[in-house]
Amino acid sequence: MGDIEIKKIEKGSFVCLQGDLSDRFFLLKKGALDIILLDDDVPVGEEAVRKYGKIVDTISRENAILGELGAILNIPRSASILAREDSEIASVTVKGKGIEQTILKNPVLGLQISKTVAERLKSLNEKLKYNNEILYGVADKICHVSSEYLQLMKDIQKLHDRYEEPYLKELYEGNTGRNIFTVGRLFSTYQRLPFHILYALTSEFSFHPIIFKNRSMSVLTDESEAGDAAKLSDEQTQSVPAGTVICREQTPGEEMYILLDGSLETSVGGRPVGMITEKGAVFGEMAVLTSSKEGGALRTATIKTLTDCRLLVLPTSNFENIIKKKPDIMLHITQIMATRLVATNKTWMYSNEQLRHMHDIFMGLPNSLHADLSDFEGSLKEAVAKDSGGLLKDVSEKLAALKKSVEE
Repeated sequence: MGDIEIKKIEKGSFVCLQGDLSDRFFLLKKGALDIILLDDDVPVGEEAVRKYGKIVDTISRENAILGELGAILNIPRSASILAREDSEIASVTVKGKGIEQTILKNPVLGLQISKTVAERLKSLNEKLKYNNEILYGVADKICHVSSEYLQLMKDIQKLHDRYEEPYLKELYEGNTGRNIFTVGRLFSTYQRLPFHILYALTSEFSFHPIIFKNRSMSVLTDESEAGDAAKLSDEQTQSVPAGTVICREQTPGEEMYILLDGSLETSVGGRPVGMITEKGAVFGEMAVLTSSKEGGALRTATIKTLTDCRLLVLPTSNFENIIKKKPDIMLHITQIMATRLVATNKTWMYSNEQLRHMHDIFMGLPNSLHADLSDFEGSLKEAVAKDSGGLLKDVSEKLAALKKSVEE
């Protein structure tokens, strides 16, 4: 480890700025520090960070590690650190690959860093999960209304097929070119729609899967490293058949895994959100790294094998002994966790920016859907005027109920 300097940081002072050279990391001795992100298109400076920066986390735990991401990944700082209150830190100098060598010599330090990163990821993931629930609510509303509209069109088509009234044909053909009809038909066929399909009905928004990306790093996952990991112990590797659930959401986690061969699917709340396919990918780590003395934390996702897989299994009960025997595994995990936090920070920034527009989306959604339904209602009234037999009475009642549900 490099030179260590104890520093007192006054409230409102910066420890470091986003984009600075990452030549040191910090240990918080006392106080509280804000982690602040600035959009990529905003020039970095103290004034800009104070004015436009977004606080992604506040660190107050004694001996928490900060500023480690740039040092681990050898990249400029990905965030600024500002003292929320008078604080004291230990500043540790890092040169070249010093932190890598330090972790290899002291893998428990890598474990401590990974636990710190995992706690931050956990906090960000909860925020992203909240965002996702809002976005899914919008999407579900669109799909429900569109499906009901599609059924109205089918009802009209059946009436025309039975009675062959020209006004029914005109009503059907004049209202099947709407976006609401297209989305309804796609949803009825595929049951799930990519969010970009729904842009047709409302303002642009997107879904941010709780980060199951960046689970591996190509620089760390060549054949030799995957092979080295497998040589750790035959007892630590498992061959698992396709279709096996490795981790189940909301159950305690007592192991983390490294993928040696095969592919897996990740799902949250029953919705698939990603795949894990690259050798060396780490998964199941969040429950282990954020565990307490009482046991593993709850899994945040379900992970199932898509193909036969070979896994390196790292149980909590024996984890420290394993990394002491094979410290490069801890370095690998630490680097991947650091990469994932950088990516998650950016995703949260984008997601948070999207939510700034959610009020407009919610306000625009009823108006957009209501406009299509109102146009259809006008066509329906013209058809009803020609409907001496009352064939469209049921359709009119269903349309009235559907418009009411949009307004609620």
